[in-house]
Amino acid sequence: MKRVLVLLLVLMMAVSLFPTAFAAEMDKDIVDTAVDAGTFTILATALDTAGLVDTLKGDGPFTVFAPTDDAFAALLADLGITAEDLLANPDLKNILLYHVVSGAVPAADVLALDDGTMVETVNGQSLTVTFEGGNVFVDDAKVTATDVMASNGIIHVIDKVIMPVTATRVMTADAKGLIDDGTIDHIIDVRPASAFDEAHVPGALNIPGPMASEGFLSGVVAAGIEKDDEILIYCMVQPAAEAAADALLGAGYGNVTIMLGGITGWTEAGYPVAATLKDIVDTAVGAGSFNTLAAALTKANLVETLKGPGPFTVFAPTDDAFAALLANLGITAEELLANPDLARILLYHVVPGKVMASDVLALPNGTMVATAGGEKLTVTFMGGNVYVDDAKVVTTDVMASNGVIHVIDAVILPGQEETEPVPKTGDLGMVPFGFLALASGAWIAMRRKNQ
Repeated sequence: MKRVLVLLLVLMMAVSLFPTAFAAEMDKDIVDTAVDAGTFTILATALDTAGLVDTLKGDGPFTVFAPTDDAFAALLADLGITAEDLLANPDLKNILLYHVVSGAVPAADVLALDDGTMVETVNGQSLTVTFEGGNVFVDDAKVTATDVMASNGIIHVIDKVIMPVTATRVMTADAKGLIDDGTIDHIIDVRPASAFDEAHVPGALNIPGPMASEGFLSGVVAAGIEKDDEILIYCMVQPAAEAAADALLGAGYGNVTIMLGGITGWTEAGYPVAATLKDIVDTAVGAGSFNTLAAALTKANLVETLKGPGPFTVFAPTDDAFAALLANLGITAEELLANPDLARILLYHVVPGKVMASDVLALPNGTMVATAGGEKLTVTFMGGNVYVDDAKVVTTDVMASNGVIHVIDAVILPGQEETEPVPKTGDLGMVPFGFLALASGAWIAMRRKNQ
């Protein structure tokens, strides 16, 4: 009877906040439903900034615990930060995905749960559902409206922003202090073994991160690392360290610190030796997820070119991008490497000069950019993302000693039929590119289920 009363209460609140929610109009997706309500403007902006709009416009179904503008205002006041600070937070995407559960979970299903049930979210961590004083809570947020139906799921409104466990970030010098005072239980070097063998922090374990190895979490378990141990992660490539931290947090490891800047070791006097930038080729090889690209550069005799002084900007397709190309063309990797146009294809991914994300954002939509091969690719903006031809940029500003790498999710081919540039959808649509390297937490789009 108690839970029936709870359900009636939240349903009454739903009607007051969403007067048309039950008017049998389910033709709008979760994002558009929230935007039309008019009380989720900060949430909508955050989704845009984190590049999650397309995700939550997808098939789903999803259940979203949606904080109101008042909930976000309270969070900003509690933390003493601005909305801009929040949008620039490297954990923004994980925070938002902590509010999303896979599948459509109506209020009736929530009320059938045992008090204290842990429910897994799309970011991999679990929130807690409790019942108290005639109300339903997810973590410490009260559900104030339920069963706001959308075409691809359900929205339940909450009065607070709920926060997942996030990683701590420290500079290299501060990390040395944590190690020396015994705060850290385990140091994990997430680089490939070849890089680890060259130089590493004394006492560090080498467990290649998820960008370099599918067995990262099993390696952590095999090393005897417990869920409540203090873990320090480092890598010379920041997105790789962020990806490893995301994987650990999603698996329930609650005390993760990321060393910013990376190091190659300590001097005898106890000072950190900062990691030095490698050239574009070695940076890509060291990431562990560009093996096909590296093989292609070798086959096309372009390795020495991209090891030269440059500077160059490389739009680098991942191994998954090359695998998709091979599947689409129905050819093998060997056939691709034997293609007489291989060098032309690769040079189509290279732009002379160092073009940072901020430079790209300053371009008009549909700008044609000359590549190192003399042909031009097209830069467009759509749905809060940046595209070069039909490839989406998934990570930006990976620095190298002779230029910069932007990671893309498809191999782009020269000589393809030009398409009309996508109309720009406003300033908010431009924000995600600038924050993508921070918010994505990985070099490749390897997010967890239903992303």
